[in-house]
Amino acid sequence: MGNVKIRKRLLKQMTPIIQYLQYLVFIFIEKVFNILPCPYALRLGKGLGTLFYYLDKRHRTVALENLEMIYGTRKTSEEIKKISLSCFENLGISIAEMIRLKNMNEKELLKSISVEGMEHYHEAMKKGRGLVFIGAHFGNWEMLAIVISLLFQKGYVVARKLDNPFIHQRIEKTRTFTGNHFINKNDAFWEMMKLLKKGELVGVLMDQNVAKREGVFVPFFGHPACTNKGLAMIVLKTKTPMIPIFMIRLPNGTHHVIVKPELPLVQTGHLKNDVRQNTAQITLAIEEMVSQCPEQWLWMHRRWKTQNAP
Repeated sequence: MGNVKIRKRLLKQMTPIIQYLQYLVFIFIEKVFNILPCPYALRLGKGLGTLFYYLDKRHRTVALENLEMIYGTRKTSEEIKKISLSCFENLGISIAEMIRLKNMNEKELLKSISVEGMEHYHEAMKKGRGLVFIGAHFGNWEMLAIVISLLFQKGYVVARKLDNPFIHQRIEKTRTFTGNHFINKNDAFWEMMKLLKKGELVGVLMDQNVAKREGVFVPFFGHPACTNKGLAMIVLKTKTPMIPIFMIRLPNGTHHVIVKPELPLVQTGHLKNDVRQNTAQITLAIEEMVSQCPEQWLWMHRRWKTQNAP
């Protein structure tokens, strides 16, 4: 027992050193991606995604199990494996793109972006109550946040703080280099309330599993998924418009931003029901987008992990 405590104490003391070594590896990877011409960098990113698909058994298994649950009766095992592999490749390409973003100027970046549904943003902003852009871990979601600040307006992005503080600081610089601001997911509720009352734009991803106490169960691909209820509670209080927004990677390597129409706010006067109904329509908007390009969603996340058991 004493030896276990000593090992835990030593590991805790070693954590900053380990984190800094991880940071040095990250810096090396950054340099490699930035030295290479863009097509080769993206090809390398895709190759690393393929490599991790075969090496990372745990996440590969999660992706295959999720896909089997959703598409098992509609797709063959080979089709499911192909989607799973493409999911890892998409993640690898997205990382390569994100690393290279700071070396691109605004004109270069926007040259590879097309937009659909810009009018929905303008209509929502006329209401003067701020705006919530709802996204998902789909396409290149990190790049989407940066593009929003260039196409629409600078805003605030809700995200989880990374476990490695050195890498987090580096990534946060990329997330905010076009003028966006970072909001720690753990402190997001009251910060979002304050910002939306001021008429600001806030982006939040709404496709991840949460603990039972934090969420409500709503259908996602026909299965109950525990989904964060905080956003629905916020918009019910602030009456802020909600607009789903996604970025699709096209076969030619460019990106297409899709701005969906504003989601109608359900207000029956029964808070519990209203929270559930608004969360359900947010989740349905994400499901519809994922259904169109399933290979661009993060299937290796345990989206249905929390179960509605007593």
